[in-house]
Amino acid sequence: MLDESTSYLINAAVAAMAKFTMPTSRVFWGYILLMPVVALLPYLLYYKKKGTSFNPFGYLRFLFPKREYAGKSARLDYQLFLLNIVLDPVRIVSFVVTPIIGVMIYRGLNQIYTPHWEKLDVEASPLSALCFAGIFFLFNDFAYFLDHYTRHKIPALWQFHRVHHSAETLNPMTVYRSHPADLIFENAIYVFTISIVVGVLGYFTVENLSAFFIAKMKLVIYAFNLLGMFRHSHVWIPFGPFWSKIFMSPAQHMIHHSAALPHRDKNNGRMLSVWDWMFGTLYIPENEERHELVLGIDATELDCHPNLLAALIDPFKGIFRAT
Repeated sequence: MLDESTSYLINAAVAAMAKFTMPTSRVFWGYILLMPVVALLPYLLYYKKKGTSFNPFGYLRFLFPKREYAGKSARLDYQLFLLNIVLDPVRIVSFVVTPIIGVMIYRGLNQIYTPHWEKLDVEASPLSALCFAGIFFLFNDFAYFLDHYTRHKIPALWQFHRVHHSAETLNPMTVYRSHPADLIFENAIYVFTISIVVGVLGYFTVENLSAFFIAKMKLVIYAFNLLGMFRHSHVWIPFGPFWSKIFMSPAQHMIHHSAALPHRDKNNGRMLSVWDWMFGTLYIPENEERHELVLGIDATELDCHPNLLAALIDPFKGIFRAT
């Protein structure tokens, strides 16, 4: 029994460390090392006092402020991160299962009727693979938006997702601040949506679709993770009024975490903001808005999850009160 417990703890520690060593993770060490480079321009534009000289140590204090990384909200981020390590198979399963189910749907449709029009040969032609990758990127991003939008709009799902939104400060680890049930719903909705999309899309456009090819497409999408680190960060990085209508900036995601009523349920997209525009949830902030930004569920409901136990139990209480 002791050996099993020791082995379990070792495996959990390895899984936790993998978050910092895998490029598919938002907190990969390479992205962390690049943070000072990426954040330098926003710092000079929005945070550095005019007329003062650049101080490297002051800049590092700006990058890693105590409140965002050692405050009460941040400590809950770390606790939920460690707790959810045991649920890491959920994310792994979603990565593996999506291509498999997508190919099953693709082959099932071909069994019903095999189309005779000319389709892309993604395995033989790099140009065809690039075309499909672009189409896959669009639909994959839409699947993420629909998943996120659903967890905001369905009251029972929101009770679990609000644990993530109860964060009063943002740091890269906040991405892992999730109720275990929210992780399950997140991956289930995403797998269901993208599997159908991939299967049907492949049926109409691709000559020879394989699970391995889809997995490669998903890996390419992880390239956004460098800027993705700043989606949960105190650093204000806007894309400007034009590009913010197309791509989701870290500043727009900061607005998504705002407690202000006009910001509620806005900017649900991951990489693209066009889906929010289509669904009427797009909000492009002015740069001045960063000064008065309060993060959390509600400006009058701060510290709504005072500890880990409350964060785990409160969603069930919310669902019970609503019935």
